[in-house]
Amino acid sequence: MSIFGAQLSQEDKSGTSSASISEMMGDFMNTLENTTKLPRSRIKNIPLAVVISKRDEADLDLFIGDAAVKRTMSNHPDIFADEFDTMDYLCREFLAKTDMNDVLEHVKQNFKNARFFSISAIGHSLNGGQYIPQNVVPVIDWIYKNSDAKLESLVSTTVFSGKIMPIESSIETVDLDDVEAVRNSTV
Repeated sequence: MSIFGAQLSQEDKSGTSSASISEMMGDFMNTLENTTKLPRSRIKNIPLAVVISKRDEADLDLFIGDAAVKRTMSNHPDIFADEFDTMDYLCREFLAKTDMNDVLEHVKQNFKNARFFSISAIGHSLNGGQYIPQNVVPVIDWIYKNSDAKLESLVSTTVFSGKIMPIESSIETVDLDDVEAVRNSTV
């Protein structure tokens, strides 16, 4: 389990997978091929939303959630003007810094159009009270935008910049070694 997994509540830990990332990616591609009946060459055209969940746990909001997005946009307004572009950048950087470059490479090799999101499906630990989902709707809106324009025009509420992801920048926004400094650097 990652450095953040150790900070999850016991209820949330019980819902995590012990499968390896490469095993999950292989299973995902096989399922996608079997479900769509498309060859891998055509699967490249399917838009992919990569969702990092549990951002409300283990200080993840400070690195890939709304707090991180606001801080990054405030510190680098010349590069980051859109919250969802910024979130995509932060999620990719977070995966790279937590030794998950294989996920980034898999997405890059297998999908032409991918966007990364951080969400909280319920807004707190399991059994923690009223549901307060965070960023779930934008994921669905992005999928509509990229797969069904008619449905998007009827139900979508999120506006995306239209920039091609990933944003290329050498700015490092994630310092996993100093969580206290990140906690103290809120906007």
